[in-house]
Amino acid sequence: MNKILRFSIPFLASSLMLGMIFYLAGASNRAAAALSPFTPEGAILVTTLEDELNSDGDCSLREAVEAANDNIAVDACSIGDAVITDTITFDVAGIITFTSQLSVTAGGPLVIDGGEVITTSGGDKNRIWWVDAGSVLTLKSMVVTNGYLIGNNGGGMYNNKASVTINKCMFLWNDVYFDIDSRDASGGGIYNTGSMTITNSTFYGNRASGFFGGKYGGGIYNQGFLIITNSIFSGNGGGAEGGGVYNIGSSTINNCTFSGNRGYSKMGMVFGTGISNHGSMTITNSTLSGNIALSNRGGNGGGIYNGYFSTLTITNSTLLGNEASLFGGGIYNEDNGTVTIANSTLSGNLVYEKDGGGIYNQGILTITNSTLSGNSAWEYGGGIYNQGMLTITNSTLSGNSAILGGGIYNSEDSATTINSIIANNLTDFGCWGTITDGGYNISSDDTCGFDPSDGSMPNTDPLLGPLQDNGGPTLTHALAWNSPAIDTGDNDQCPTTDQRGVIRPLDGNGDGKVVCDIGAYEKIYQPLVLLPLVLK
Repeated sequence: MNKILRFSIPFLASSLMLGMIFYLAGASNRAAAALSPFTPEGAILVTTLEDELNSDGDCSLREAVEAANDNIAVDACSIGDAVITDTITFDVAGIITFTSQLSVTAGGPLVIDGGEVITTSGGDKNRIWWVDAGSVLTLKSMVVTNGYLIGNNGGGMYNNKASVTINKCMFLWNDVYFDIDSRDASGGGIYNTGSMTITNSTFYGNRASGFFGGKYGGGIYNQGFLIITNSIFSGNGGGAEGGGVYNIGSSTINNCTFSGNRGYSKMGMVFGTGISNHGSMTITNSTLSGNIALSNRGGNGGGIYNGYFSTLTITNSTLLGNEASLFGGGIYNEDNGTVTIANSTLSGNLVYEKDGGGIYNQGILTITNSTLSGNSAWEYGGGIYNQGMLTITNSTLSGNSAILGGGIYNSEDSATTINSIIANNLTDFGCWGTITDGGYNISSDDTCGFDPSDGSMPNTDPLLGPLQDNGGPTLTHALAWNSPAIDTGDNDQCPTTDQRGVIRPLDGNGDGKVVCDIGAYEKIYQPLVLLPLVLK
């Protein structure tokens, strides 16, 4: 996973179009390789791009799926098997445009392998895939595009309580449309109510749209069990919530990128345009960048929205340059929501009307070994606006900006900092409100209420380096060799590693004492080497 994502949406769109061209370019060679002098048991070979169900002596994809569903021979398609996994492959290449959705039913395990030569399309008229309860489907190496529904869910695919695996697929420009006469319009790319695993796939340009802004989950709406790995969500639109993913079930996201997803609602608010979580979610080794929550009535949680009584854990991840109009440029944690952030960086996130540039918190927020740098809010809480329960341990807040509380704005709620740095924030008040000094903190001004009797150091420059790659999966601020944060923390409250994964505590200044450093970065002592003086 890149530490900073650097690409534009137009460039990505062009790349995806080129990718589709190359995806089909090697069709003849791969199709020839698929031919065989015999048909293995459970193998069904598609020989036409026509969407048909008749007896004209060839095998269409619809006929092949029918043979697998009913375990009979259909037209020229081989008989399916109820026990052995049926595998559908292709000796043709190109686009198959469906005149109606293609339904997979529980006829036994089924693999549909597009071989990187097949695009399935709804022709901007239909849903493309329906997977019925009890089915076991693997969809691989194909494009799913231009599914379209009005007042219904799942433009590209609807998984109805089945088990689905998606590998090396592209879901492009699928759309569900909400109008005043319809109640449903969620899951532009996929609507999942079953068990789904997605790997090495791309979701681009999918939408949950409508005149009033659409509903939930431009890329994916999940109310089942969802695992996503090594995948990209870019340029999707979520209407009211969840441009990339809307989760109301259980989701695990690993090594993924969410970039340039948007939410827009003409009549209501927008929440979580990268990700909107209303269930249980874990995010690791991922990047959310440039997601924007925009609405006439206000946008919240440009990167992530965590809803009421929902649980979100973020580890080894980056939230960069996300925007919201009202609250929570990077993350909005709703009342009674629980967010745990570890070994992660929030940088350059923005709220351009109200509060919480990096994070807006109304629930329970725990931050450990993390960096909030260069986030900004128009009013309060450049780094964090807290209206709930906040605990920060061994973290660094630097260079954040707001009118009040450049680092932290605490609205008379519970906020405790331990072994942490709040410094160089671009405001007259690095902290605003009462911050509980949990001991061994550093602030560059005297607004956080840090007390030297607790081992803390107010009015102290921590001597931080720039935000950069100092090793590990995310960017950090290194400590200068003479930083007062070195070996001045509390070992009893110190995590076992720093943000980069470096073991804590270390002897950072070479005095023989192993003491935890303050902040997200643990200094590795490097003795000064004096070069011999050569006289000429």
